[in-house]
Amino acid sequence: MTQYTIDLNTRIVPPQRQVWRLFPGKKYRFLQSFERQHSVFLDLPGLQLPDGPITSDLPDLDARILAARAIEPWAARAAQLARQGRTDEIPDPPDRDIAAYADKRLPKEAHTDKGAVIGFFARAAIGDLVVVPDAIPTRRVLIGEFIDGPERRTSVILPEMYGDEPMPARLVRWYPPVNELELSAELSTVLRRPNAFTLLGQSFHQEIFDHSYGTYYADGVYATRLWTEAERFTTEDALSLSLLSRLASTVAQAQEAGLSDPVQIAHIWQVLEVDVAERFLLDLKVNINSPGSLALKSRTLAPLILAALFSLLTTASAAEPQPNPNGAKVVNTAATGTPDPCAPAVDEAVREALSYMQYDVWRNACLRAKSLAEHPRMRGDSRAATR
Repeated sequence: MTQYTIDLNTRIVPPQRQVWRLFPGKKYRFLQSFERQHSVFLDLPGLQLPDGPITSDLPDLDARILAARAIEPWAARAAQLARQGRTDEIPDPPDRDIAAYADKRLPKEAHTDKGAVIGFFARAAIGDLVVVPDAIPTRRVLIGEFIDGPERRTSVILPEMYGDEPMPARLVRWYPPVNELELSAELSTVLRRPNAFTLLGQSFHQEIFDHSYGTYYADGVYATRLWTEAERFTTEDALSLSLLSRLASTVAQAQEAGLSDPVQIAHIWQVLEVDVAERFLLDLKVNINSPGSLALKSRTLAPLILAALFSLLTTASAAEPQPNPNGAKVVNTAATGTPDPCAPAVDEAVREALSYMQYDVWRNACLRAKSLAEHPRMRGDSRAATR
């Protein structure tokens, strides 16, 4: 009998995960460089940082910021004159010796720079997310993930803006851009504030996770994402998705109850007659862009059970008997290095559901899932494969 491995591909978001907002400079001028070089940086050319991590009590941090603030206007002017072929008019550079600024006080307006430097090069951890707005007419928002800790830095040079002046930067992995119209008005307003680098409040975290991870577990919420490439989503497609979602909700509810009613599971395809508590039903959010997506969330395992069953049903054949419960194994490769509360519970739920399903239930569920995979070309972040 065919054996199946189901990979939930579900991000387990640790409670310490932070989300930052970075503004891409005046008139959004750094954004193309951010995208092209897969890195982000602050508007402080010539900022000199010590090797390794920095802390908020770095003794000469104020002096380092003052030196960079002195270099910035000179570097911009020097680059402009060089573009015009007037290199003989470039003034002498400011003093780069950090010690020369040791006795100077950081002006009030520079304290935002200091907060940004501490956040960017000391507090923003590996795996944290960073959100960057594009110019308003584009309606684009970038979401990236820091792939190294703050002590691992690279360097960026912007010849057109600052000549050969290096800028310390951090590498990021970008997710697909988000249409700003899909974001809440509150989040959109916060993103447009000109502060260089700030933390986003936790009230915005799930919204950002929806648009980056898609399929994830965070703070007691389970979420899964389904993609569709079709321009039309028919009522029959909606019915198939509803039936499979109800199936997952019923399995989740039965699992929590200790699967004390196997008869109900055996006849689970009569889902419209099954009494499912409201908290087991999935919240649905639809994105009609192409490709479109459907985000399903709940404080129960139902979204991940749906993801696992959908990937299994679309991989298996409706003409074959349903897999033996011991022939389906659920794993989660996206949870590497992170305690995973999802895969073991979903594995148990899928096995129990298969053990009680009658063949007509399995066949109908298979046909519904395959119709979604073929007509609206629906797919999930989770995957199933034979082994």
